[in-house]
Amino acid sequence: MVKDKWVLLLILLSCCPLWTYGQRDLILLRDGSERKVKIIMVNNESTVFSVDESSGQQSISNKDIYMIKYDKRGNVFFTEDGERVTGAGDGKIPSNATTIYLLKGQEIIGYNVEMDTIKVLFTASKKRGKDLFSVNKSDIFLIAYPDGTKEMLNDFETIKRMRKEALAEKRRQEEEARLAELRSRYPKNATIKTIKNVSISVSLLTETDEVVTYKKSGQGNGPIYHMNRTNIKEIMYNE
Repeated sequence: MVKDKWVLLLILLSCCPLWTYGQRDLILLRDGSERKVKIIMVNNESTVFSVDESSGQQSISNKDIYMIKYDKRGNVFFTEDGERVTGAGDGKIPSNATTIYLLKGQEIIGYNVEMDTIKVLFTASKKRGKDLFSVNKSDIFLIAYPDGTKEMLNDFETIKRMRKEALAEKRRQEEEARLAELRSRYPKNATIKTIKNVSISVSLLTETDEVVTYKKSGQGNGPIYHMNRTNIKEIMYNE
């Protein structure tokens, strides 16, 4: 009997490290994938973790992480720049609940999830029609259902690309408007004085911060010239 107790105790002791390591943290990446790991350290650039006791340490850029759900101390969200922001939640989600993750970094627990073309609707409890809430689909990153399936509503990489394209288009339109405004003022009669003190009577066609385009006065069908601003001392415009 005593021998059996010692055998049982040895078995229990041998299992303790496994139980300790069984406490898992969850990394949710910005591509929607998950990794169950043990977080070792989070610094300003990356998160260091291990998958199990036998494997070595690995790291991943914080810019690729949407959130870390710690087994013991709740959620930490990451901005696009990799900055950490503490979020609400105790890290435990009911097995029959749906989790809604917002783009701005927030976790919402809901039930009876439905959606239309604009909104996602859900209840705060299991009872249908009670405490009904809604979130715009444009604000949602990912929906994780209790059966393990996921639905990504907005892709971070697509959003980033669209922002860059919108910024580039805005700058293009601003530059086009600036050039159109310049073109509306021409042709204009003027005298260009070069840095060598040579004066040229011209009909200005366009001018930018770098280059002046002109024809010489009296040469309606003559050639078009381009002069770099660095070669110009002064431009005197004729009223």
